Amino acid sequence: MLSVYSLPFLLRPLDFLQNFKHYVVGLVSYLLLLPMFLNVFQIYSMCNLHDISWGNRPADTTGAETFTANKKKQETIKGDYAVFRTNFVFFWMILNGAYVVFILLLVNGTGHRKTRNDGTFGYLEVFSLYLAGLVIFRVVFAIMYIVSWKAAYCCFKRYKFQHHDLKAEYKRIVGRTNADGESTDDESMAGQVNDIFKKKEK
Repeated sequence: MLSVYSLPFLLRPLDFLQNFKHYVVGLVSYLLLLPMFLNVFQIYSMCNLHDISWGNRPADTTGAETFTANKKKQETIKGDYAVFRTNFVFFWMILNGAYVVFILLLVNGTGHRKTRNDGTFGYLEVFSLYLAGLVIFRVVFAIMYIVSWKAAYCCFKRYKFQHHDLKAEYKRIVGRTNADGESTDDESMAGQVNDIFKKKEK
């Protein structure tokens, strides 16, 4: 896993050396916060399924007003959803507990606790190989993607990044500019606004 995190640094050594402090602080903080990402955030998200107030969601946290305009029915929907949310979190907690018990039974049943490695191939070995396979799969195909992109960038002109001067492009599109480099359209709009304001004052 550490090799996966360090591989991008080796692929971009100059960028890594120039921004050494930022990369190291980011990597260390990410590794230290992994338990929070995996546990605390997951628990928080499961216990806050009712909160849909983020992004372009309705202002109401349950969205009951989207189903009916009747206030009484909205309250019924909110109550039903609260019961569903409680049952869902409870069921999720029971499944997590059952998983822990299942793993402990598997570990305790695969040999003596004091034996470090007796050559048996149990559940934990299979699970570890599965995780290692996922990591290797991600690394191999990420490297293949980077190599293919670099090859296309070096060999084909259409993959190269073109330099664009956005300021000059804006001036070209607008067409008319004054001595300060600002669009005369802005000046004409400001003049129209002033005229309207003066008319309103009169």
